[in-house]
Amino acid sequence: MTYLKHLAVMAVALAASAASAANLPVASYSDSVLMDTSVLSAKNLTLQKVGNATWNATTGVLTDPVASVDLASALVIQFDASSGFALYTPGLFGPSKVATLQNFSYNVNTGTLHGDLYTPLGNLLDSDLLTASVKTGGLSGNLINVSASNFSLAAEMVTALGSNAANFQFVADAVKQVNISVTLAAAPVPEPTTYALMGLGLVGIGLVSRRRMAANA
Repeated sequence: MTYLKHLAVMAVALAASAASAANLPVASYSDSVLMDTSVLSAKNLTLQKVGNATWNATTGVLTDPVASVDLASALVIQFDASSGFALYTPGLFGPSKVATLQNFSYNVNTGTLHGDLYTPLGNLLDSDLLTASVKTGGLSGNLINVSASNFSLAAEMVTALGSNAANFQFVADAVKQVNISVTLAAAPVPEPTTYALMGLGLVGIGLVSRRRMAANA
């Protein structure tokens, strides 16, 4: 009976956790990454958008679609996984790719830009890339308005790149400011499997209680 009780309680806990950990959908958003075109020019680099991102070479603004917002453990804004940007340098046989960055997420609390970095020297996936020392804004009601600037290479990226980290400092220098505004939609309705798991737990707890009452009688 003790095992059944523990199993039932665990089922309820798992169901509640699954419901609360779901990412919140986005009703509307606007975002812009202001790139320092002078840094790109000094490094003789050309930026090209990747996936569904957009790039305006005149204004130096890069945009990346916002997919969802995770409130489970921290305020994390998830961008479109396949979008981002690539940096090229001139070569003897045409432009040569220096780096591709995509699959971004931004942690509002820490000011950290997370994602994937692809380079000819190797790849750094699902890692902290850049960290802002100047950050403002946060969540108010169902609105998120944040701004971040003064980026440096994140500690995780520096550790992973080792002696090559200094060669990628230009990535942090090229990002001048990130501005994000998101309106959250209503919380999603839990999936049927979540309800089933919670129902199983409640039934188990009910059976345990009934057996205990019968034994006391």
